[in-house]
Amino acid sequence: MPENRFSRLYVQTKEFTQDSDRARYRIAALFREPIFNDHAERLALYVSRTVGVPILNGVSGGCLSQWSQFICGCRTPDFLDAITLVYRYLFWHISEEVAYW
Repeated sequence: MPENRFSRLYVQTKEFTQDSDRARYRIAALFREPIFNDHAERLALYVSRTVGVPILNGVSGGCLSQWSQFICGCRTPDFLDAITLVYRYLFWHISEEVAYW
């Protein structure tokens, strides 16, 4: 498995093709799935630390809604990196099957 995030492997230009609001909504909706109930906060800290953008705003509770806000409002490279990092976290810390799901 490559060690670099999506943006470092594939983004070659400063001109990004705009991604779809629907795609972001679908990805954000995945964070409402039960598998994320116990992992959303740890995932947020991992992605925040690696990508360098905050996901949690310091308010206790509401972590899943903060994920949704992040996914729907972040820059395209951060969105793609988050997908890569969430996959890796799930693969390493939960299970291969969950990560593939």
